[in-house]
Amino acid sequence: MEDEVKEKIEQFGGLIDEQTARMLIEYERGAMTPDKREKLKAKLDKSFNSKEEALVLEVNEPHRYRRRDGTDGTVLSIKIFIEGREASLTFWDSQIEKVCMKYLVGGSKLHLINCHRTEGRYGLQINTGKGGIVATDSGEIIYK
Repeated sequence: MEDEVKEKIEQFGGLIDEQTARMLIEYERGAMTPDKREKLKAKLDKSFNSKEEALVLEVNEPHRYRRRDGTDGTVLSIKIFIEGREASLTFWDSQIEKVCMKYLVGGSKLHLINCHRTEGRYGLQINTGKGGIVATDSGEIIYK
């Protein structure tokens, strides 16, 4: 099974984790319950948005926040327009150091590659996850 899991992860270009690979193998073998099938579908829907375009509406300054465990963190939120609605492109903690801020300008187009989408308390949020890339329309990498 471990070889199958590695092959499945390679098949998806490293964009899925071991748990998701196992679930896919289960599904292909017909050994998956309807509940697990829905869980897998939701996970894959959230993970694979191969390439989308967004328009930068507003770039906020990074700000500190207090986590539930009492420790401090930092978040950078960029207001974007994607698929006919406003959303938030969010970078957390150590990710912020890797963001090339000079290309984040209001009105510029972004390409979001393999990013994750979630509907949160504050609306649609886009996160890069492990393999996400954010680039400008002219190809400059903002985050990888």
